[in-house]
Amino acid sequence: MRGRSGCPAPATTTTLIQIKVGRAARIVSKFSDEAIRAVVAKGAYSDPAATGYVTKAIITRRDKVVATWINQVCPVADVALSADGSLTFTNAAVDAKVATPPERYSLNWFRFDNATDQRTPVGGAVTVSPGFARAPEGLLTGDFVGVSVTATHPQQPGWMTPSTFFFRRAPGGWSLVGVERGAANTTQTTAGP
Repeated sequence: MRGRSGCPAPATTTTLIQIKVGRAARIVSKFSDEAIRAVVAKGAYSDPAATGYVTKAIITRRDKVVATWINQVCPVADVALSADGSLTFTNAAVDAKVATPPERYSLNWFRFDNATDQRTPVGGAVTVSPGFARAPEGLLTGDFVGVSVTATHPQQPGWMTPSTFFFRRAPGGWSLVGVERGAANTTQTTAGP
């Protein structure tokens, strides 16, 4: 099964739910306390204690939802691959202040054959510091490439579940065309060089 971009689509309903819930948690994480207070104030409760109670309840619920769902898989976000092979990313859980930074990130790069769904590893696993990595030498020769990212954190075992990003060659660089979060690699993999 293929997504709109021609890259593999997640294979299971469970994977789709993980993706949607994780995406929703990231959106909810951006609701500031001030924005929640403003929305509750629009309710014009006659009792100020009720306004305070509802505000506190929504803020608490937001924090629990984000902390629970954003950490189910590696929460790497805002991923970009430049023409020179520089990969940049953020950590949505750290940005939302529901987790501390991981000890390390592990990346596994591959070439992707969009016609056959075949992934060919390039290089071995690479350990990087937060927010930046460089694609292995010789990877950026085809039309599609990808990288699977995990993170090691003692309080976040879900971060060992990979987030995989697919890029297509575009004028002036690479465009992100697909994301798998927590999905098993359902495509064929061949030995790399």
